[in-house]
Amino acid sequence: MADSTERFLRSSGLKEGMRCLDAGCGVGVVSRKLAEITGHCHGIDLDSQFLEIAQKDSLPSGVSLGQVNVFDLAAEPLYDVVYSRYLLSHLKEPGLAIRRLADVLKPGGLLLLEDVDFPGHVHHPPCPAFLSYLELYQKVVRKNGGDPCLGRKLYSLVLDCNLESVEMELVVSLQYRDPGKRVAELTLEHVASPLIDGGLVEAAELENLLQDLRDFGANEKSFMSIAPTYQIRARKPVTPDKR
Repeated sequence: MADSTERFLRSSGLKEGMRCLDAGCGVGVVSRKLAEITGHCHGIDLDSQFLEIAQKDSLPSGVSLGQVNVFDLAAEPLYDVVYSRYLLSHLKEPGLAIRRLADVLKPGGLLLLEDVDFPGHVHHPPCPAFLSYLELYQKVVRKNGGDPCLGRKLYSLVLDCNLESVEMELVVSLQYRDPGKRVAELTLEHVASPLIDGGLVEAAELENLLQDLRDFGANEKSFMSIAPTYQIRARKPVTPDKR
């Protein structure tokens, strides 16, 4: 998603001198891009392993990282830009999380969100293992309290937070060459433990599905999409809502 994310960031009017927060920064890829554009980004994530990976290479000037829960952010308007990708769909209270992110925006600040609508994948030729992958991923996300269909709900959730100038786009990234066609296989592999431990699939069945996905990817005529991603852009009102 690097290309579409960079287009999203650059079309949003980011400029040198803006202070940015990357919520759910993972290994810091977008944090680095935000700092490259604006000169400053603070990335936060709950996963200490992601943060360790991010810091194995020296961080560029202007990038800082911290282990913070988005719900624990202090309501201080510190940032000109708050960005989050693929975080909200894993949370039990995404609407509250958006409010927390809006709380740390300065008046007139920019909120940028990207998140998935998992059932909207496309692929060809027909592959039963791919359909099983879509079903199993959605089950494990829901079991953990998330919403794999959150993308389509982002627009109304942002409007509920009294943000303004709300804009929305949908990006569908098609993968027809390596390594992009390995996304389904690697994603399913990543959630293998919670799937098996949660009784959602037997280990032998999962291994068969993974092999079928490898075979699908090896077919030179096959293609698949990454989960369709909704991009939301909104601003915090300069004048606080007094309702």
